[in-house]
Formats: sequence, C-alpha cells, structure tokens
Amino acid sequence: MSLLRSALSVSFGTLLSRLFGFIRDVIIAAKLGSSPINDAFITAFRLANILRNIFAEGALSIVFVPEFSKSLNKDGRKKAFLLASRVHLLLILFLTLITIVGLIMMPEVIWYTAPGFRNKPEVFKITVLFARITFPYLLCISLAAFYGGVLNTFNRFLPFALAPTILNILTIIALMFFDYFPTTGHTLSLATIISGVMELLWMIFFLLKYNCKLSWEKSYITPQTKQIFKKMLPIIFSAGITHLNIWISIIILSFFAGGITYVYYAERIIQLPLALIGTAIGTVLLPALAKSFAQKSNAQIIVIQNKAINIALFLVIPASLALFFLANEIILLLFERDNFTREDTENTAKVLCILSAGLPAFVMVKLFQTKFYANLNTKIPVIISVSCMAVNVLISAFAMQTLQFKGVALANIVSGWLNFLALLIFSYIKIGFKFHVKTFVQIIKYIAASVLMILAIYLWREHMLFLAQRLLIISEIIIGFFTYLAACYIFRVDLHAKNW
Repeated sequence: MSLLRSALSVSFGTLLSRLFGFIRDVIIAAKLGSSPINDAFITAFRLANILRNIFAEGALSIVFVPEFSKSLNKDGRKKAFLLASRVHLLLILFLTLITIVGLIMMPEVIWYTAPGFRNKPEVFKITVLFARITFPYLLCISLAAFYGGVLNTFNRFLPFALAPTILNILTIIALMFFDYFPTTGHTLSLATIISGVMELLWMIFFLLKYNCKLSWEKSYITPQTKQIFKKMLPIIFSAGITHLNIWISIIILSFFAGGITYVYYAERIIQLPLALIGTAIGTVLLPALAKSFAQKSNAQIIVIQNKAINIALFLVIPASLALFFLANEIILLLFERDNFTREDTENTAKVLCILSAGLPAFVMVKLFQTKFYANLNTKIPVIISVSCMAVNVLISAFAMQTLQFKGVALANIVSGWLNFLALLIFSYIKIGFKFHVKTFVQIIKYIAASVLMILAIYLWREHMLFLAQRLLIISEIIIGFFTYLAACYIFRVDLHAKNW
C-alpha cells in the first residue's frame, strides 16, 4: 500500500498537469487546427523535450537516484549530498554547452530532423525560430528534473509531479490574454521558455523547504562522479534510440500535411494513462527496487514487481479498451472546434485507435526497464531498444507507402510489444523475475470487467441517443468508469495483494 500511496501522489500531480494540458491543447487546436504553424511549433517543442527525456529524466535520474539512495544508506546524508552537489555542477556545465551549441546549429538540426520542411521555406524558417526560442527550456527543465530526483529519494514525489502544471497554466493564460504576436506559435514559444524558468524556481523552493541544500564544489570530478556518468552512457544511448524512433516518425510525418498534428494529439491522449500509470509507478518503483537490490532481498523484489504490475494493469487494461472503442468520440469532445475540423477528428481518431492497442505494452516497458535500471543493469535495455528501433524503422518505411501517417502509429505499437516481450524474457533470465499466479488471475478479472464496461457503454448509447452529442460522450465515459469499478468489486479484485 506504500507503493500504491506514493504512486497515487505522483498520479495526482500528473493528472492535474494533464488536465490543464488538455485545456491548453484544446485552445491550440481551436486556434491552429492542423496548420503548418502547429506542425512547426510541435516540431520545435519536441526537440527540447526529447533531449530532456534522454539526459535528465532519462539517464541522469535512472543512474543518480539509485546511487544517491545507496550513498544515503551507506555513507550518510552529508556525503550523499556532496555527491549530489558534484553531479549537479557537472550537469549545469554540460547542459549549458548543449544549449549554446543547439542555438547556433538549429538550422542544421531542423534541416535533418524535419526534411519535409525543406521545400517549404516559410515553414522551415519559422520552425527554426520557434526551436531557438524554446530550446533553453531544456536547461531549466533538466535541472528541475534533477532536483525532483533528489526529492524522490526522500519520498517527496508531489513537487516535481506538479511542476509541468506551471507550463500548462502559463500557456493557457498566454493564449487567452497575450496572443498578440505575429502568430500563435510565437506566443506558445515564449510561454514555453518563461514556464521553464518558473518550473526551475518552483523546484528550488521545495529543495530549500525540505532542507536538501546543494553546495558548489570545486572538486566535482571524482571517481564516484566518473562512475555515475560512465553508467549514464548506455542509458543515454538507449534513451537516444527510443527517442530516435520519435524523430524518425517526425521525419516521415513531415511529408504529410497535418500528419505531425494528427499523431501529436493522439499521443497526447495516450500519454495521459501512460503518465498516470507507467511513469507514476515507475518513478515510485525505482527507489523501492534499488533499495531491495542493495539488500539482496530477492523475495521482496518479486513481491514489489508483481504488486506494481497488478496496480498498473488494473488501470491500463480498461483505459486501452476505452480509448480504442471511444477514439472518435474522445477526439470530437476534446478538440473538434473552430479550425480543428471533422476531417482532423477522423484522422486523429484513427491514429488513437492504433496507439491504444499498444498502451499496455508501453506501460509494461516502463516498469520492466525500471527493474533493470534499479539493479544498475543498463546493457540489456540498450540492446533491446536498438533492435526495436530497427523494427520500427522498417515497418514505418514500408507502411508509409500505403497507410501514410497511420503507418507510423502501427510501427510504434509493434515495436512496443516486441520491446515488452524481450524485457519480460530477459527479466526472467537475468534478474529472476517471476509472475505470481495471482497476477494472472487478476488480469483475467480486469479483462472481464473491461468487456462489461464496453457493453454498458454501448447499451447506454442505444437508449440515450436523444442527448446532445458532447453530453452523450461525457455520460458514456462516466457510465463506463462506474461499470468497471462495480465489476471489479463483484469479481473481488485484490489491489492490496496482502497474501502475495
């Protein structure tokens, strides 16, 4: 239950952020639809976000949190924070260098990452401008993520979970009251960098509040920091491969008008359950498993793993089915207005249907990767990521000829399921993971409850067609939610897993 409570804390912060994020996306969709300006901003913003995921929330957090936790238990608080201070200074120097190089080389970066814009000079030029405005966001949010890793070690998960809310709220305010620049893309770009500074100040406040003070160390290069950055390299490579998949998708999508926008909004829907379930549980799971691996408590490791999977599947199975069967209705409810047309809704819904089939795999990949990272085993996830990237590229190359932008989504889910299956097999071989028999029983219950949920939604729809369209969709979601909970209660679903 400690794992569940901590995960719920992260999920609460993430849910609040995503709710404001959806409001932001609704406003952007209404103002820009699937226009070239929207494609340009999404391409620019994703650049900083991808690098942040690779370096800060990816490699650094994955390696630093277990090392920091181990140092706290073994060497005490003073030496642990000495280590954190040294890593902190190296991170600032590295991120500053990356930011300067990125600003200078931005035309070349966009030239190679969005080749579909090469024959559209105005779109190319404005994408470079948006990217230069938003790129320093990488420095701010990466440092904020590092501070979040420090606080997470002390089970202070909420501050960093809430941090993205700042971006969404400030963007909404900017779009509603200060959208007087040449394009809405300019407004979005400026709001992004201002939000990055505010998120950084937010995390500094909580570091000081919880007495997690970092000093400025002159001797920042030590055997211990060298070891940390050495361990980061394979994870950077692994995360880089994962996000290279995203850039390959952008490269392909840049050739299809509106393709970037369609996939972006479908992914935004998928990212809600992925963040609430996979990221939240993975964030909590990393320090818990790192501690168990350090104590060499194999029985406890297996119990923690099965509990995490049980909680995740309780949420992800109904979410996946609901997104598949209600894709068109959800996109219509959230985005179809003003410049976001019915055609945009239908195209985005098609992508969402495909991605929803991969949602369980995406969540499980996050959980199973966490198991390896907690054990400081980075080689296997790297090899698997490289293999899955190759599959993704091949499928995307072939599918784009017939399925266009939908082929990118199909390639993502196939590579996602292969990634999960490979991680599952190697978890059994290398770190002794075993599914508890009760986990399988719970999975059957979740599937049965989810099927009843979909049936209830369709029955409700048959008898409530007199309701206004958007009101009908909202009522369907509510009916489905309570039907699933009721079915789980009838099937005696066990989330506590006390006897596992």
